[in-house]
Amino acid sequence: MKKIVVAFIFSLIALGAFAQNKALFLDNEPWEKVMKKAKKADKMVFVDCYASWCVPCKHLMNEVFPQKEVSEYLEANFVCAKYDIEQENGKAFTALYPNRISAVPTMFVIDAEGNLLQVIRGAREADDLLGTLKEGLAGMPLYELEQKYQQGERDLDFMKRYLWMLESMGNQKVYEKVAGDYAASFPIDSLLNQDIWDMVRLFIYRDPYSPEYRFVVEHLDEFAQVEKDYYRLENVLYDIMNFEVNLLNSSIFKTMQEMDFWNEKNADTVRVLKQKVNQLLELTQYPVKGFTQKAADLLVVQALLNHDVNRVYSYFTTFEDCNFIIDVVWYREAVYQYLIKYITDQRRVQNCVNRLIAYQNRLEPGSKASLDGVIAKGKEKLKVMEELKEFLELGE
Repeated sequence: MKKIVVAFIFSLIALGAFAQNKALFLDNEPWEKVMKKAKKADKMVFVDCYASWCVPCKHLMNEVFPQKEVSEYLEANFVCAKYDIEQENGKAFTALYPNRISAVPTMFVIDAEGNLLQVIRGAREADDLLGTLKEGLAGMPLYELEQKYQQGERDLDFMKRYLWMLESMGNQKVYEKVAGDYAASFPIDSLLNQDIWDMVRLFIYRDPYSPEYRFVVEHLDEFAQVEKDYYRLENVLYDIMNFEVNLLNSSIFKTMQEMDFWNEKNADTVRVLKQKVNQLLELTQYPVKGFTQKAADLLVVQALLNHDVNRVYSYFTTFEDCNFIIDVVWYREAVYQYLIKYITDQRRVQNCVNRLIAYQNRLEPGSKASLDGVIAKGKEKLKVMEELKEFLELGE
């Protein structure tokens, strides 16, 4: 009985806090009414934009805003309003500040004149939300930052402030554009500058063919001094390389199936693919964790692009024995299909069939079927080779 009473008391407290929170926010009221109240109170406006189906939005409204420190800070400094962006007044509000909402929840801080001071995207816990709000109001507001940036301001402290604002907004595309343009205005070795690296470290080297990616790979030891998590950096470099190698392999094998790959009319396509493979192979010479395995994959596909069947066979079988080959069915299937089609040595064809069967036996039942066709082609070719051998022996 005592437990029931205690639970009931706590539920009343929670309901009281929620009711207080609901009263704090003007609910989908016309924007003119909100602004009129803000001017009269001489306060800024805090706007929470949400959607009825948004779970993080409900977390903010039901769990974060009602907390005592949050509700007291909001009530002391703002006139608070909330808008469902799919309702009439919500659409009218978002039209006043276009291209600011890429997802919900998104929160706005606006002065009594309608100037945009800050935008915060995403559900935050209480400490994070309050910290972001206070830091945002402690310096130059968003509308001034945007004006000065358009006017050509590029001072380092200014850029740090502007990029922090963009990060709070969750506008990743604009953040990357602004930070990337700023970093590009300096020599590439400026990436070793702590301030600049902190601005661009999360995106600047995503393209493995870019000068930035190459520079980071070539100077990895030096980046250990500016990157706080060196192992994360090394893992990211590997993940980017791994993704690109797999994408390149997939593209090459798909193209092989769709056209006569080595026909002269396809020379431009093959040349571009060769250039990409050679660029990546050059990068794998640097001592980044996992790059040796990627070099094995690239050597196989380089030989394949050169239509060097013997080298494809030698590389592939050697690297397979060393467990350096991508362990995915489509890759094994594509390489062995190529080898069985073009190899002229009977013993090598037999070895390919044996290897495929051994690999197939290690697979889950649902993954085996796709290899049956290649194995069947191998056995058929072996049969033809054996018949030809017997025919030649009879002729002698």
